[in-house]
Amino acid sequence: TLTEYQIPNTPARSGHSLNLGQGAELRVLTSGKRGAILLLEWDAFRVVLPMGAHEDDYKTLRMGTDIGPVGVLLLADNGYAPLNPPAWIDNLNPQLVLLSVASDDPSGLPGHETMDALGGYSLLRTDQHGWIQISTDGKQMWVEVETP
Repeated sequence: TLTEYQIPNTPARSGHSLNLGQGAELRVLTSGKRGAILLLEWDAFRVVLPMGAHEDDYKTLRMGTDIGPVGVLLLADNGYAPLNPPAWIDNLNPQLVLLSVASDDPSGLPGHETMDALGGYSLLRTDQHGWIQISTDGKQMWVEVETP
């Protein structure tokens, strides 16, 4: 579609941001061969989306201490423990954690270490809740689930 409408395609690089309108912004916190860690912000609403994170990314981001609390954290790689370190989760202190994983994940994900790190957090899982929809006005958050 981008090519069809002659919209230039630029690889995401750390520090890039995209103005989504009405004060919403998507920032690239880290980027590499596997993907990127993104931060979506709109007023007081903040979501961290690790889309192909690498273990070194967490060191670069000082385990999230520079990011601060977020409303939502999507767990990386189906809950694979090395890409969801407990210090990262604790420093982000999310109101809600999302886990996208199949009920019959062949790798046995999510990892036990990841689940242990989520002890005190609100968690929604696609294998248990189906689709998950999050809406916001920039201040409040509403969550709907399929509940199969």
